[in-house]
Amino acid sequence: MRSSFLPIFGLLALCAANLGATDYLVGPNQSRTSLHEVPWRRLVPGDRVLIHWRAEPYREKLMLSESGSADQPIHILGVRGGPDNALPILDGDNADSGNEIYPHAVWESRGLIVVGKPADYRWGYKPRHIVIENLDLRHAYQIYSFTNTQGGQENYRSSAASISIQLGENITIRGCDLTGSANGLFVASGGSEEELTRNITVEHCRLFANGTNIGSTNDRFRQHNAYTEAAGMIYQYNYFGPLRDGALGNALKDRSAGTVVRYNWIEGSAAFLLDLVEPEESARLMVNEPDFRTTYVYGNVLISRTQDNRLVHYGWDNVPDFSRGGTLFFYHNTVIQQSDRNLLYNRYMFRVSSLAETADIRNNIFYLTGDSFFYLAISGNDSGNYRLADNWLTEGDEALRIARDPFNGTVSGFDQFQRGTDPGFIDFDGGRLGLSEQAAVRAAAGPLPENLPAQHQPTRQYSPHQGWRTRQRVGIGADLGAFEFADTAPGWFSYLSAWTQPNPPNGPTDVNANGRLDVLDFCAVQNARRSRE
Repeated sequence: MRSSFLPIFGLLALCAANLGATDYLVGPNQSRTSLHEVPWRRLVPGDRVLIHWRAEPYREKLMLSESGSADQPIHILGVRGGPDNALPILDGDNADSGNEIYPHAVWESRGLIVVGKPADYRWGYKPRHIVIENLDLRHAYQIYSFTNTQGGQENYRSSAASISIQLGENITIRGCDLTGSANGLFVASGGSEEELTRNITVEHCRLFANGTNIGSTNDRFRQHNAYTEAAGMIYQYNYFGPLRDGALGNALKDRSAGTVVRYNWIEGSAAFLLDLVEPEESARLMVNEPDFRTTYVYGNVLISRTQDNRLVHYGWDNVPDFSRGGTLFFYHNTVIQQSDRNLLYNRYMFRVSSLAETADIRNNIFYLTGDSFFYLAISGNDSGNYRLADNWLTEGDEALRIARDPFNGTVSGFDQFQRGTDPGFIDFDGGRLGLSEQAAVRAAAGPLPENLPAQHQPTRQYSPHQGWRTRQRVGIGADLGAFEFADTAPGWFSYLSAWTQPNPPNGPTDVNANGRLDVLDFCAVQNARRSRE
């Protein structure tokens, strides 16, 4: 019992602290009908902007520039509504910038929501401790126009994003749909500490139908569902879906230090599902970050289909001097390759750029359908190091290849795959990739990477339909892949664990109507009790 008391006391303190903050209510039958009626430049720690659903999308652009604190972030929160309990929509098509003060004119055309320093703030200021939650953000794309701060019509830039973080620290994007833009999410960093973005978390979001289908082939490769460069970048519990028709980008392209990609469902890019390469504008700073050379990818489902056959790229793509030059730890992932080998020229599932990089690949399921195969690298230009252990791979004489000769890298464990025809999914055709009781990959996991930090033990599992669940076993003897078999259906988690579940039957109430049980619901209950006392 003792462990359950501590979170409650902490939440009571949080609620008490928030009593002095302001809620700005926007939407039908609220005190404000327009987002531009909110005093964005006067927000202080603990303030919340609650944007209520309405049938007509909000066509207003925002710049977020103020800072919360670690225990009282500024919270931009959508409130679900309507017959389908939908997220409120902010639509960039024909949106209005209002009277924001952008530091550079170009920032205004870079996103629907832009996070950064206003022109009249001191050099070195960064917006900090902001949460953007439960919003459907769409159509920051070059075919759409908006009314700028000068009252003129302007089109979005070719690299615009639903959320464009130009500068900031400790920013969380949670429960949002980022769709129909050039980039769903864009995070920038510059060449000095004053311009370096730090500690960005993206969780419980859906990113799909982004990218560009305009211009040359090279142009169409440049935009992605997410494109990020930050010191500290975490993606967890997200769904990454197919790009816009005709777009050729990545599901996730990242140039960060301390990159963690865990418990996501990722499918449908034309290039890589994960393109993890060197920083650009912040390169000379970023390569000196203590966690720059360590990247963790675990607990994910990655699905590569006929037209998008590349899985993971790790190292560099433009400037080898700033290459990641470290280790990609890739473990307990479920990987599905659905391709015809006749379409696989210059395609592969792993590419490690140079001998400075190592991919540590263990406890994964690699399930290949049809006539597909598993390629570690593709040509003599690839000379990375591969350590493989305790992985399952579909059997077949042609199922596994290293590369066309010459290959200048190193590979260990190449002949140690567990092989079979079916790992034991519950219902592969139905998309249920959890494991059946008779699954061949049960209790087959070997050791996790040596000296693995506790926070990177694969203790959870995620699917878009069920949310996250606690993983039943970790370490030697666990099941392979992203999911652990459970002989009983998992129960609902305590609502004190925060924003992880829809409303459970006979459970606590979603007081703030945001579609989840979270800390704010707990606070609302406690504050209501105080008002009655």
